[in-house]
Amino acid sequence: MKTNQLSENFSSETKPTSVNEATFLTPIGDTHFVLISDEKGIQTAFNLVKSKLANSSADFLTLIYSVSQLNNPPLFKSELNSLEKRFSHKLEIYYISDRTNISINETILQETLEVVINCNISTTMLFQAVGNEQLVEFVIERLFYLGIRKNQLIT
Repeated sequence: MKTNQLSENFSSETKPTSVNEATFLTPIGDTHFVLISDEKGIQTAFNLVKSKLANSSADFLTLIYSVSQLNNPPLFKSELNSLEKRFSHKLEIYYISDRTNISINETILQETLEVVINCNISTTMLFQAVGNEQLVEFVIERLFYLGIRKNQLIT
């Protein structure tokens, strides 16, 4: 039978030892780094994204980028889209536009944070917010509200 032939071709050293090994081709990453930025902090955020991708210090990386103007392309948009395409298995980018009503932007930002947190499959999540002081304070407040602990924040 084919099933027996397949079993016979595995030595005891190469047989999967867990459901995880049998189901997934690559192991689930353990660290998910979430970076939240606005245009004021995007240069720092962009350098962090490149650095973390280059040295593989995060198994998965999410950038939430709050953009102030829809008419102009966001700073580093082309570069970020290129990185997202190249590292599609490791990088996800959300663009949030805050036109004129800051409360709508805060609502969208909180919803985006909830999606990222709820869809996480990594064992460790780390968060960092860079940019203007209001954004950083709002993000920290929302993360605490959503159950993120202080030791998961990078300042």
